[in-house]
Amino acid sequence: ITKIVLNVPLIYSFEKLGIYGFYGANTATMLGYLVGIITSLIYLSKIFHISYEKTLKYLINIIFATIIMVLGLSLLKLAIPLTSSSRLISLLIVGVYTLIGAIIYFLIT
Repeated sequence: ITKIVLNVPLIYSFEKLGIYGFYGANTATMLGYLVGIITSLIYLSKIFHISYEKTLKYLINIIFATIIMVLGLSLLKLAIPLTSSSRLISLLIVGVYTLIGAIIYFLIT
């Protein structure tokens, strides 16, 4: 229901902002899933008396590590641009990004 209600307004809103309309549809889908997940978790919590404190702590840790990793890779992008004329060089650059991103992520978590 959330997606149905938000789909068209978000498409128009994104287009008015100069952003492709399909991003509005994607955002409506993500919000619909989010509402469904939260509703399910609340229902499970009430029925089975589940506590999500530990899960929430893990989630916050994962989000924090992801933000730091993205920032680190954005800085790396300034030093090693992603553009290349050779497929082999592009593959090596992606490999370096993957390795550095994984190292940053696992050092934080």
